[in-house]
Amino acid sequence: MALFEVRSAAPGDDGTGGRWGPVLGNSVKETFCLIDYVPADGTKPESRAHFSCFGDQGISVGWIDQYHHSTPLQDIDITGAPTGVYYLVSKANPVEIFLESDYANNVAWTSFRLLRESSGNAKIAVISHSPCTGDLCGFSTNR
Repeated sequence: MALFEVRSAAPGDDGTGGRWGPVLGNSVKETFCLIDYVPADGTKPESRAHFSCFGDQGISVGWIDQYHHSTPLQDIDITGAPTGVYYLVSKANPVEIFLESDYANNVAWTSFRLLRESSGNAKIAVISHSPCTGDLCGFSTNR
């Protein structure tokens, strides 16, 4: 369903250029259930069309399919990563098994600076994110 990667920023990239380098860690979202779970912020979608994991599944316009952070494979371990600028890159339908009219718009990123407190605890500060295009820009909390 989706591939998530934490990548180092490319040399000279400050987290605003969308240029990343090697993969530090990754995770895949494996799922068997796509449903209209919660309306995207700022939208008033039609009634839920996909509400069961049995039969036809999907995510309708204006809806978000959301998972709890404790769901398996919802994390990427970057323990021991040095301070610096990184990108969280997500790609929907990474092996293109679902038919789409355009596969080019399946990648999104958020850049962040990894910092360490004096105690060594990791903290992140979000820097930027990929441009948003389409009808739901500005409404979704799921970037």
